Amino acid sequence: MMLKQADTMKTDTNPKTMKMKELSEATGVNSATIRYYINQGLLPQPHKIHKNMAYYDERYIALVNLIKKLQKEYFLPLDVIKQAIDEVGHERAPYMVHEIVEKLVQEKEGAWSDTAGPDNEKALTRTELIAASGLCPKDFDAVVSAGFLVKDDDTGRFDRENIQVAILLAQIRSQFTEEKGFSTEFFIMHFKTLETLVNKELSLFMNNLQNGSLSLDEVNQYALKSFYLFHKLSPILHKRLINKKIKDSLNL
Repeated sequence: MMLKQADTMKTDTNPKTMKMKELSEATGVNSATIRYYINQGLLPQPHKIHKNMAYYDERYIALVNLIKKLQKEYFLPLDVIKQAIDEVGHERAPYMVHEIVEKLVQEKEGAWSDTAGPDNEKALTRTELIAASGLCPKDFDAVVSAGFLVKDDDTGRFDRENIQVAILLAQIRSQFTEEKGFSTEFFIMHFKTLETLVNKELSLFMNNLQNGSLSLDEVNQYALKSFYLFHKLSPILHKRLINKKIKDSLNL
């Protein structure tokens, strides 16, 4: 299914431009990650007035926000997102957000997902992934030790899934900084909590398998279906619980 072309393009004879720092502040994405998007072709090359000075127009904000939305809400990999943006072009993509989201969600279980394996996106070394994500070396090594990021034993590189995790962690870290009193233990805590939950889930499935109440095929089927359902449910309950705790603590 091809994306329908936008009927008209929004044009501005004097589009507002900004520097990298302003673009980063406007999108909440650090400059290293934005540069990685540019290098990967997700964003167009900026207008450079000389080697170390570039300017970005407002479509960059729309494109970065689109990438964030597709990653965070629909768990889509960067190579799939790039393919969709390439199809309509950097000029049209900011004005076709609804069409792009609709197409990718519809095709999430289709051919693109089947072919978007780790080999389709360049694996990165530690140094490359630190630069691409914007995580500082100290934080990077902490999350590797915690099991957040796992490199391939044979190549020593980090695949597509780990690249996505690192970029998301960097976005979280940009909000929860050491200056604000947050150490890496804050988000490592989330990983450890998930690990405990997975262990309990697996134990329950294995008990049902061993006592004969479920077959191996049924276990796999239930696990696959529940995975997507809990992914939709968890953010809602997480937000509700946080709001409740805040209200309780403030006696609202």
